[in-house]
Amino acid sequence: MGREARCHVETSEASCECKVHLDTSSVVVRGSLSRTIPFSAIIRAESLGNRLVLETSEDTIYLDLGVAESAAWVKAILHPPTLLSKLGVKHEHRLLTQGFDDITFLGHHTSVSSASAGDTFDLIFRQVSDLAELSDLEKWLDFLTPSGAIWIVYPKATASIPEVGVINRGREAGLVDTKVCRFSDSHTALRFARKAS
Repeated sequence: MGREARCHVETSEASCECKVHLDTSSVVVRGSLSRTIPFSAIIRAESLGNRLVLETSEDTIYLDLGVAESAAWVKAILHPPTLLSKLGVKHEHRLLTQGFDDITFLGHHTSVSSASAGDTFDLIFRQVSDLAELSDLEKWLDFLTPSGAIWIVYPKATASIPEVGVINRGREAGLVDTKVCRFSDSHTALRFARKAS
């Protein structure tokens, strides 16, 4: 989600100016009131005027975000986007999956795991465990629709496949990295698209 703000934060302990960040599964407060509030711990999320009110079993936290931002944060907390919506999967898309042992992340969407000459796909998902597995990235462009995207799914924080290495490999293949998202607790997904002509 990636929303951030600098605002007045108030708890039962104190109040001060802090930096706050809305993550995909938590609200992070940085500064003298530093804390991470998982969505699962929030009993009540409400927008009251310009304040976001977050109630947990331990405390009530007030964030002075402004009327519009407070409402947007409440919506994101109460109805976080699903993985499929973050990945941009639509029911009419043709999907290709490569390197996955489990494709339950696609829910009811169908995909194929191999491609033949002439096949095209709106989204290609490739799970890799090291950079060497991206050596053939250019050939996958033949299977991508003009407005399609390739998602590279790789383990988080591993020396064998650092994020900068995935980005550089995509750029070498003539692609542009356009989005990154949390795929799972252990994996990150990085989206690549063709360069605009």
